[in-house]
Amino acid sequence: MKKYFILSAILVFAFAPVFADQKLSSQSPQVQFIKGNISDKIAAVKRSAETDPALAVKAIDFVIENESILTGDRDLSSLAVAAVLSYPASEYEASKEDVLKKFSTIFNAIDDKNVKISILDKISSLYEQEEFIQSVSFVNTYLESQSENKNTDADILRKAIEVVGKMGSGTSFKFLYTAYKTECWPTLKDDLNDALIKILDKSLGEVIEITKKSDADELKLLYRLFIENEKISQTLRSDIAENMLNRTMILSGENSKAIKAPKELAQFQISLAKVLYDNNWTRASELGIAYFSCGRKQYESELISDEDFTKIILYVEKLSSRSSVKVFTGYMDYLNKETEKGNIPEKAVVLSVINALSSLGDKSAFDCLLLVTYLNYPEDVAAAARDACMRLKW
Repeated sequence: MKKYFILSAILVFAFAPVFADQKLSSQSPQVQFIKGNISDKIAAVKRSAETDPALAVKAIDFVIENESILTGDRDLSSLAVAAVLSYPASEYEASKEDVLKKFSTIFNAIDDKNVKISILDKISSLYEQEEFIQSVSFVNTYLESQSENKNTDADILRKAIEVVGKMGSGTSFKFLYTAYKTECWPTLKDDLNDALIKILDKSLGEVIEITKKSDADELKLLYRLFIENEKISQTLRSDIAENMLNRTMILSGENSKAIKAPKELAQFQISLAKVLYDNNWTRASELGIAYFSCGRKQYESELISDEDFTKIILYVEKLSSRSSVKVFTGYMDYLNKETEKGNIPEKAVVLSVINALSSLGDKSAFDCLLLVTYLNYPEDVAAAARDACMRLKW
């Protein structure tokens, strides 16, 4: 009998927690949360995620109240994750500043990757429902604070960069671009690139500001980032290319002696002009006229080839349209004078100017085109000039 009593007592004590857990889990999530241990609280928050999300608010407060006592406790971290993911949007809408403050407190206090990533995810999802600029500032500040920290978990940084890509703007762009350029996180260059692309439409002003201060090398970096990327709209690429072409012309004009590779810069300018040509960016008509003068100097200085210069003539004719008539007639007059002196220019260049004037069809080109037919040009050039005269609009 005594042995039976002892065995019964052992069984009672052994299964008492199980019975208690079953009893507790059968009660409401509120009761389970209040009476239970941290594991019970986690279960209660998960149970109530859809039916009573307000319990997540209590869980967040519990985590904040006890994080300094339970430093590094995995159960508390798990409760924080469950509470954050279940946090009700209605609470955020009612008091965004308070919610962000609570999230920030937990984010900075608990050194746990899952906690930080869940908070970043939640901030992003809440921002999609209702924008809140302080949320952007919070993530920006975190990323900036980690730029010199070599021990920061890459997964947290990747998530923060992803979140900024979803809700960032000009301020975010400046930091992300600096991080990309300086390679402070070499393994995250692709992530930074993706985020920059996503917020580019909200950061055009910042790109133009950077462009205005860039040297040739940085302009090429901007070209690789934003011009070569087909994910970016033609409008944005053209706008950026216009500003970059303008900057290269300033560099080649004011600091021409300081340019290390003038031929490379000239080729780069042609690439930029082609972007404007391909996208029919006629907004840059005045810039096109100025670029022709720049290209002419490069051609006469033998920095570019005949073929390159004919491309420039074609690009300027399309971009500047009627505004380029005076420029081309002036240049045709120059070519005619050189021919009269016996310095016959390259046929490809002459033909490209004649074709441009023919396409434009302005009658003011008649005299210089007619003169071509009387000078010592090759017959196919004279024929092209006669044909162009017939195409002029009177």
